Amino acid sequence: MDDDDRLVKRPRIDDVPVARRDPYLYFHDGNVVLCAEGCVSEPVIGPTDAASVNPPSNEAKSVITYFRVHQSILSLQSPVFRDMFSLPQGPDTDTGETYDGLHPVRLYDTAQELSNFLRVFYDPYFVSAAPYTRGYASSMLGPLKLANKYQVAPLRDQIIARLREIWPKDLEDYDAFRTQSRSCQEIFDTISLVLAGRIQDEVPYELAFMYYCVSVISTLGRVYSIDPAYFRIMFKGRRCLDKEMVSWKGPQFQCQHTPSECQRERFQETFQSILVKDDNPLKFFSKLCLACSVTVRSYMVEAREKCFASIIKNFQHLVE
Repeated sequence: MDDDDRLVKRPRIDDVPVARRDPYLYFHDGNVVLCAEGCVSEPVIGPTDAASVNPPSNEAKSVITYFRVHQSILSLQSPVFRDMFSLPQGPDTDTGETYDGLHPVRLYDTAQELSNFLRVFYDPYFVSAAPYTRGYASSMLGPLKLANKYQVAPLRDQIIARLREIWPKDLEDYDAFRTQSRSCQEIFDTISLVLAGRIQDEVPYELAFMYYCVSVISTLGRVYSIDPAYFRIMFKGRRCLDKEMVSWKGPQFQCQHTPSECQRERFQETFQSILVKDDNPLKFFSKLCLACSVTVRSYMVEAREKCFASIIKNFQHLVE
């Protein structure tokens, strides 16, 4: 036998993935180990000694994250996991791999998405009680996608209900919503959540209004990590809406005051721009006579309902 034949090829260190434990979802009393490629950026709930559990490594190009959880909890929530765990479990026929005394189940999801998905089962308030701030939509992407994949219908319904609770579907909801600040990137992330989770049919009005919201926020000079198709829908929907609103006529005034005494003419010129800005348009006009004020109040109630319906119509047909 030649010397070359006796040599055993050793794997390059660059080819060996780093094994890391999820900083929150690794329970020592768990009876099943799941693993997925990638690393978890940070724990959302509770303190952790992540630096000691996941020591940094600059030598490897890939990371495998391990989760030690409970079969009974996953089987109760997901028929896919229930069927998976009913199959005979044994070492991998090729590698015979074990981790912490158990044979890991490799899942072909990202570690971050899997971490957020599993966290829902151990923190029942993770979806409903979390504040809807920047990063919320991104953190719900994994739970929603994997709820579809692993057939966890209650989780999917919970996320849909949360979106319906936050995003307006009628004018009354909008008047409450417009007092809250929303960034463009936050709205784009929510649109991505809806489309990636394939729930656009469940939140059609809400999705249309998301596109409208970003169409009225200035994006000049800013860079967003979004699909260019979102911008096309945004600009086309806004163009159609503006074109429709230009043709609207204002109220008919029966007023004999001069323009310096009553601002009815100024209202006629600008009323389209304030239809969705405020439910009290009189604050924009310091000089309206009593008769014109009554006319404006009556007109704006119907006009704002019409405007909101037009927003939904002009954006909804673009996303169906």
